[in-house]
Amino acid sequence: MIGIYEIKNKINNKVYIGSSNDIERRFNEHKMQLNNKKHHSYKLQKDWDEFGEGAFIFNIIELVDEENLLKDREQYYIDYFDSCDNGYNVSAIADRPDKNYLFDKEKGYLFKNISYYFKGFKLENKLSDIVTEFNDLGRLLVLAEYTYADTNMIAYYKNKKYYPAGIKEISEMIRLCERNTKDFLKRMMDLGIIAKAIINTNEQIEVQYYLNPLYFISSKYLSPGLYMLFRKQLDEHLPQWVINKFNECINTIK
Repeated sequence: MIGIYEIKNKINNKVYIGSSNDIERRFNEHKMQLNNKKHHSYKLQKDWDEFGEGAFIFNIIELVDEENLLKDREQYYIDYFDSCDNGYNVSAIADRPDKNYLFDKEKGYLFKNISYYFKGFKLENKLSDIVTEFNDLGRLLVLAEYTYADTNMIAYYKNKKYYPAGIKEISEMIRLCERNTKDFLKRMMDLGIIAKAIINTNEQIEVQYYLNPLYFISSKYLSPGLYMLFRKQLDEHLPQWVINKFNECINTIK
């Protein structure tokens, strides 16, 4: 059977939309991946683990006569059910890019295709339980404007060159005294929104501050360096094969 199918959660009515030239085989593949905790949709995997297999039904939505029409029809139903933002699809585009294309050993994981994972992932949720007179969210948005190129590193510009921003420069950016800036950075690091890296360069110790790419994205790639800084937070959202790829890169560096 060639056509479009859904995997539907009977409890919350969320759906995953897919297409195949052999739907029965594809259903079996989905079940095997989900039961082995290896499904590419972290959203579907999470609810499958929580609600159990019995909470889901596999339905054929539409049979298609010609295989070359599959992507167009799959796209129609992804849009119709809004199954990326309000369902289990991890991409709003009906496409299955090659994993080797998605991952570059030097640049990392291609954000162009995983940014959908984080669509609607609101920073306010992280800050909602903090009662403070400081406008932390506003200050983070200011710092996001100071990230250097595609690195997510907070930097300042001087003498026609960019440098990693330290406490002094960051305090000027967010208009706080240095003591309050240290307190602010500590709060953000405790939340996993900012990370500090200590780098040895030319026999000097350099401190660098980075913004979590889950909230602020300055590149279409998630680099191995950023992954290492924020792996605790990122591992909750990345597919397992991506985590494995990053670990391979890290082991190679070591």
